[in-house]
Amino acid sequence: MVFIIFVLGPCEALLPILTASSVLGVSAVISSTLIFSAATILTMMSAVAFGVWGIGALRFEHLEKYAHEIAGGTIMACGVAIICGL
Repeated sequence: MVFIIFVLGPCEALLPILTASSVLGVSAVISSTLIFSAATILTMMSAVAFGVWGIGALRFEHLEKYAHEIAGGTIMACGVAIICGL
């Protein structure tokens, strides 16, 4: 989930918003930046909260003994994906 948020991050959309608001002055740039920042932070916090609540509702007792191996495999898969250019 965090990888998807970084890949599909909101920073790419901020530049056109700032460019369009710069015509209206500094106050428009500041207000659009504050609104954009608040919306971005609220969206990311909501996604994390729903993810935590969703995972908390699932039962993984049989996988708990393999938690370290699963975490290591996930980190290794991310490293391999980065090396492969994904």
